[in-house]
Amino acid sequence: MVLKWFVAACVILGATSAIASGGTVVAQTRSWTPSVMGYARVAPIAVIEVRARATGIVQNLHVLPGDHVTLGAPLGGLGGADIRSLLAQRKAAEDQAQANVEAAQNALKIGHQTGSERLTTHLTLIQARASLARTEALLAQAKAEFLAARNAQLYTAPVDGTVLSVPVGNGSSVQAGQTLLTLQADGKLWLYATFYGQDAVAVQAGMRGEFKPTDRHAAIGVRVRSIIGPVAADGGESVAMLPIDSQAAWRNGEAGTVRLRGVAQKAVMIPTSALILDQGRWWVLVHEQGKDQRRQVTPRAQRGDWTVISDGVKSGEAVVVTDAYLRFHKNFARQYQAPD
Repeated sequence: MVLKWFVAACVILGATSAIASGGTVVAQTRSWTPSVMGYARVAPIAVIEVRARATGIVQNLHVLPGDHVTLGAPLGGLGGADIRSLLAQRKAAEDQAQANVEAAQNALKIGHQTGSERLTTHLTLIQARASLARTEALLAQAKAEFLAARNAQLYTAPVDGTVLSVPVGNGSSVQAGQTLLTLQADGKLWLYATFYGQDAVAVQAGMRGEFKPTDRHAAIGVRVRSIIGPVAADGGESVAMLPIDSQAAWRNGEAGTVRLRGVAQKAVMIPTSALILDQGRWWVLVHEQGKDQRRQVTPRAQRGDWTVISDGVKSGEAVVVTDAYLRFHKNFARQYQAPD
């Protein structure tokens, strides 16, 4: 027990020995590693929406959220009077385009026959060839449109992935462009976080840190891969991260906190007890030439009993730590005049 008290006394003396007789401590330049912390969530690299290519009635829908599908696999179809009418119109347009091509082919054939008998001019043959080329192009377009209408009856998986949501059901009436279902493409899951203010400025691509999910104890090492940019008018920066270890596993929707570390650097530190908050600003008292001088400072981070500051005090200057608040407001009453 005596030994414990002796050790405690030595610690106290060592901690207070740096305080000068004027109640000051010298600001020091120390090495520190800046870090930022924020809320993060795991999300897929890509969410793909499968949309209706025509107006119709949903039918043969057989997938549910959570189902895994492969590229080209049928997901469901569209039917109803609207799509049948569309198919009829596109087929009629294709048939008409085919008839126009046949007519242009016959005209060119007759032109060649009469040309051999010198009953037609060279210009007429040129015009006939141009007409055939034009009608063939229109036929190709009509066939493509009819094929698109037929394909609109069946929608398939555009990628390998997992069904996230199915906002419609069999029998639902949908418009062209309406979302039929959403897929999470197979591939990497990213960790997304949003930082604000000075933290947003501090985050750089390549920074490393740890993601701590709320539902488990083990942290996952991460690296910043992309600064996506502002996500809202409040200036928040969205940051995308991936695990450092490619074998690390996390789940879609998993959430927690992420702490990112910057590059170690030199910075001026002062005792936290020297800081004074007044009217929304941080100040310290720098003791020089026997007087206390007010200095406005910008705290950046706290490391134990010391705080990193970005301006206001230089290394080697003495800052007041004993009764700093009282000394800062000394002669405060002189600023006011008593009422009559």
